[in-house]
Amino acid sequence: MKRILIAALVFCMGTGVVDAQEISSRKTDSVRMDKKARKPFELDLENELSLTSEQSAKWNAIRQDMNDKISKVNNDPKLDRTQRLEEIRLYRKSQEKQLQEILTPQQQEQLRELRKAKKAQRRKDKGE
Repeated sequence: MKRILIAALVFCMGTGVVDAQEISSRKTDSVRMDKKARKPFELDLENELSLTSEQSAKWNAIRQDMNDKISKVNNDPKLDRTQRLEEIRLYRKSQEKQLQEILTPQQQEQLRELRKAKKAQRRKDKGE
């Protein structure tokens, strides 16, 4: 009788561990897929907006500055998650302002349209 109970207990514990591993791997896979899924939605501003070489140089400098700032914020142990997100949000807002300053009015409109289209595509893909 004890043997049967012990065997049943071991069996139940074993299936619980297997299920936990499967759930963990599914979560990891979905995170990986989400990051991969985002890639097609990123805008290639230089090509899609036909930036001039001067605009392109300014845009690359803005992007590099932004990447440096984000790295600095992410590596700052004094900031908690909320503070990091807020800092990054402010940096992105500043980056958007700088981008608008280097674009012509026509390119600004084109960027709005591209972003709308990308957003609609994400929603469509998410709904499927």
